[in-house]
Amino acid sequence: MKRRSKIIIGLLVVCAAALVGAGCSTSSNPYNDFNKTGFEISVFYDSNGGKFSMSDNSNLVDTLPKDAFKNGGVKLLEPGDEKRGPNGGGTEESLTRSKVERSGYFLAGWYKTREPRVDASGNMLDDYGEITTDEKKQGWIYNDKWDFETDLLEIDSDKKYDANTPVLTLYAGWIPNFTFRFYAKNVVSTDENDNEIVNPDWSVYGSQTFNKLTQSDELKVPSWNMEKGSVEYGRFPQLSGKTFDKIYLNKELTDEVTSETLKHAGTVNYERGIAENPVAIYYTTWREGVWYKITKAAQMVDNDNVSVNGNYEILNDLDFTGFDWPLAFSQSDFTGKIIAENEVTLSNISVNQINNQRTYGGLFGRIIDEAEIRNVNFENVTYNMMSGSRMQGASFGLLAGFISSTVTFENVNVSGKINVGNVYPLYAAGGGDKDYFTGYSIGLLNGNTSAYKPVGINFDITCEAVEVQSGTQTIIPCIVTIINETEVRISANPNP
Repeated sequence: MKRRSKIIIGLLVVCAAALVGAGCSTSSNPYNDFNKTGFEISVFYDSNGGKFSMSDNSNLVDTLPKDAFKNGGVKLLEPGDEKRGPNGGGTEESLTRSKVERSGYFLAGWYKTREPRVDASGNMLDDYGEITTDEKKQGWIYNDKWDFETDLLEIDSDKKYDANTPVLTLYAGWIPNFTFRFYAKNVVSTDENDNEIVNPDWSVYGSQTFNKLTQSDELKVPSWNMEKGSVEYGRFPQLSGKTFDKIYLNKELTDEVTSETLKHAGTVNYERGIAENPVAIYYTTWREGVWYKITKAAQMVDNDNVSVNGNYEILNDLDFTGFDWPLAFSQSDFTGKIIAENEVTLSNISVNQINNQRTYGGLFGRIIDEAEIRNVNFENVTYNMMSGSRMQGASFGLLAGFISSTVTFENVNVSGKINVGNVYPLYAAGGGDKDYFTGYSIGLLNGNTSAYKPVGINFDITCEAVEVQSGTQTIIPCIVTIINETEVRISANPNP
């Protein structure tokens, strides 16, 4: 057995140690020097997939003098034992270099023998005890664990030894980090061409691993933070665009987990150096979309909760007095849901148009796609429209500038007022009865009312011109005419 020495760690109380690696050359063999200095008894520590001193493919060799055994057996020092450092006559460097590690694993101990891991039928098993067909992933099972507190290394005093040939080899017994594994249906993934694939069957969507020796074996189940109005996930894996619903022990979804915390039941068989039940499997269900449960106006305007494709379950009436309606709603496309199981009222909402380049404006910029609003009253809503110079083609309404025909309304009522401030003369249609502004359109409920009148919604809305302060002068810049129950015309003020 020939190995090249990487680093000589130094003398210890009863032994010397060397860090060695795979590959060899006769000229670099250090063991002849050990023999010359009387350290002819060697013990080989096989890192077994790990590494010493951050050095890949490295192992550790301790060498001892034969006369250390004159009074019988000798205790060995476990790799990483503090006695390998200054406390035992070594150095801090020698202690550091004797520590072994392996990413994703923790050490169960050191063992005299090992054998490939198989099941009763001879199938190869990996470190998790699961069947594998890849020989590189096959795990080990161990015997004869070395107890560094009580076990003694003994030799035949009449025999001649050579440091090149270890009298004992100990294998590092590695245990994989324990895993919580989570399954869900309709998980979206991508293929090699980045095309989305939706798996309708149960598939793994996420996992959480932990070191059994140094980390908690518990994982908190997602729960509603009713103070914030959103789900808190912590370390629990999430599914993008979905909201956690429930968790089960079986794919039939008959054994629901009702505890607030998952506790991993896996254990370590230290005698054999293997993990038993290292993977805990759970099945999860999810609601489509990101959902919020709202009990206070402050929750709905919280930046963390404002999402134009979010889904809001309103649990009681909300008064928005003193709160600014989210600009993201009034300036963007809303595609989510605002629903209540029982009828609720959102009252005293005020929205200010603050951007003269707006294309759509209202409580929502546009309500489109598969958006839904159910069992909701919008009461005493005020939309302050200060139309500016770059609104050609824009449309406005108290609820929205535009509502798509694909949107669902059910038992929705809207009441309030649109206040129109200054307008831009460039958009005037002409003189006489056509002396009105055509650069944009205004509807009482939505700006595209003439093209689409939503069903499932009732409204009581007014619209009028308001005084605008310009320096020291107060101006009423336009005249508002209600053409019919839905449409509004803004005309030039003949006496500005």
